[in-house]
Amino acid sequence: MKTHRRIRTILLTGALGLCLAGMLRADNQYPHPWFDAHPNPAWLGTAVELDAGISVDPDGWLEWMDWDWDNDGTWDETVAFGEGTISHTFTQAGEQTVSLRVTDNEGGWCTISLPVEIYDPADPAVRFYVNNDPQVNGLDSPGYGKSPETPFDTIQYALNAVDGTTDYFGDIVVAPGTYAEHIQFQGRHVILTSQDPDDPAIIRATIIDGQNATNPPQPTVRFDGSEDDRTQLRGLTITGGSGLPYPDSGSDSYGGGIWGAHADVTISRCIIRDNAVTGKGGGVCVIEGLIDRCVFYNNTAGTGGGGLSGCIYATIQNCLVHHNDSNGGAGGILNSTNGQILNCTVADNDGAGLENCDRNIITNCIVWGNNAAAQLVNCAHPTYSCIEDYTPADYQRVVGYWMLDETSGTIAVDAVAPCHNGTVNGGYWDEDGVRNGCLGFDGYYDYVSVGDHADFDTRDELSLVFWFQTETAQGYNKIICHDSSDSKYVVHILDDSATLRFQVKLDSGTYTAEATRPTGSWADGVWHLAACTYNKGAHQLRIYVDGQLCICQDCPREFIPYGDQGILIGYYGSSYDYIGRLDETAVYDRTLAAGEVGVLYLQGLAGYGLGLETNINSNPAFVDPDGPDDVLGTPDDDYHLQAASACIDAGDPTAECDQEPDGGNGRINMGAYGNTDQAALADADADGMPDAWEQA
Repeated sequence: MKTHRRIRTILLTGALGLCLAGMLRADNQYPHPWFDAHPNPAWLGTAVELDAGISVDPDGWLEWMDWDWDNDGTWDETVAFGEGTISHTFTQAGEQTVSLRVTDNEGGWCTISLPVEIYDPADPAVRFYVNNDPQVNGLDSPGYGKSPETPFDTIQYALNAVDGTTDYFGDIVVAPGTYAEHIQFQGRHVILTSQDPDDPAIIRATIIDGQNATNPPQPTVRFDGSEDDRTQLRGLTITGGSGLPYPDSGSDSYGGGIWGAHADVTISRCIIRDNAVTGKGGGVCVIEGLIDRCVFYNNTAGTGGGGLSGCIYATIQNCLVHHNDSNGGAGGILNSTNGQILNCTVADNDGAGLENCDRNIITNCIVWGNNAAAQLVNCAHPTYSCIEDYTPADYQRVVGYWMLDETSGTIAVDAVAPCHNGTVNGGYWDEDGVRNGCLGFDGYYDYVSVGDHADFDTRDELSLVFWFQTETAQGYNKIICHDSSDSKYVVHILDDSATLRFQVKLDSGTYTAEATRPTGSWADGVWHLAACTYNKGAHQLRIYVDGQLCICQDCPREFIPYGDQGILIGYYGSSYDYIGRLDETAVYDRTLAAGEVGVLYLQGLAGYGLGLETNINSNPAFVDPDGPDDVLGTPDDDYHLQAASACIDAGDPTAECDQEPDGGNGRINMGAYGNTDQAALADADADGMPDAWEQA
């Protein structure tokens, strides 16, 4: 009998776009496409990230995405769906209609079209000009502020002229000069920029000076918290700020140079210097967006964060933070707890370099010469970074790491000291693990028992990390636990292996987080990395699978009670034992950061200290930290790397380095100039010729 393939086409319309769908089978549900563009609007020539990751297929999975960049009916780019993200640079200004087609595993497809607005920087219709030179003043001229010949004479006048209700205005270009004012964005979506944010001389000469106001104190730049990534500050010097009282902080002032009010804005290529507060955040306080390629020096904070403070969710990248002062807490960066600190140099500050950055991704950084007992205080484990006096054990805190590579015998060796070797009961050794061997469990009294020890009473922080593989649907099977009868902490696989459940017993009861796979189950025969964390300070339970955060669940700020029955791996009792294979299993007495989980996933490991150490503590060999004037904390201080620095070509090997000279020799440098055109080239033999050239 001949089988015919039927194609069914559906037309859907909505307020934001047009959706077309087609299916090869009548019983297949069409996928649901959607994408976000960031930034949108964007400048002509700027890469736009298009994220289709929120597209879903109700009864299967997505395999392909096709993109039509100019809405001409031709699919310009086809890629595997993967994470659903792609980058594109538009070559024409105006509203661009972008179409996305997603195709599912049954051949069903659906298309949606959405607008992306592209602005031309040369378009005078979206630009104001500021120049306080009395010889160039447009105060009485037609078209006031709309040309370099008829500029506003203060920055605040230009900001006030922007329509605060507009989704996106454009930019305000500020001529070199010193502008003695305190500016407020008040929710306006605008780019405030110097004439050339790529020219250090222009940046140094374009100054907003708050003049150290004291009655009352004021930040030099102030956001109100309603701004988002359409608001940017580029290529300016911010100085003379004295902050403003933080709610419930008494009389202390916060945010000297820039007060962010938790705004999700971008601050790039700025110099933030000589600001002072009595509280926290001498340079910047509570910015939640992107802080990129900025220099912070000679800022002072009375209680912490001489350079930056409270930028909880910010990405701080390629920044130089040096010679800032704090009478308490970090002199460099304080309380940046959930964001990312990437390719930063934090050096020679009075106080710790980083403090309370405990759930950050900290990578490709140099933290050196800060005047404190420790360079990092209460911080996440850094990766691919140069840290003065770095000792791996101070950060790793692995209390048990069973690699399960033995391939025979009844002992599962703990790879860290002091040893907590486990006894293998039943089970079967298998040579085909994630790394080397692994241990299999048949679901009937197969388990590893580890005797009780005080190390396992983690109390206020905990991470359980393990690789698992199963092909069996399981209902309530236990993978790892502490205290079999009372389960101080435990991970189950349940709901026909569709859900991982992480439970922690706290003083007031048991609290749970669950990571349920959107489609299918974890019983797919594939190795997966699970990382389950508890943090009392953040009062959160988290589950990561394969390096990605699946669930973040709030819970009380309470301790985990003491246990007395050790660790069991693969065992619950009777019909609830785990079925499948386990490898690389570890227990930490601290909370792993998201970036650390990502590194473990990429390396196929669960514990640090065994081939995973990525940090160094070699002197970074800065060119001239006090500059030609031999005075610390002045504009000529040079924190570039000398050609013999151990930090050259020592960063994350997966990070991009194409912006470095000669492509960075294939690996990014540590520090503020990594993946920039100012990155140093290695010259180990000091013959004046970069090593990469000699190897060519």
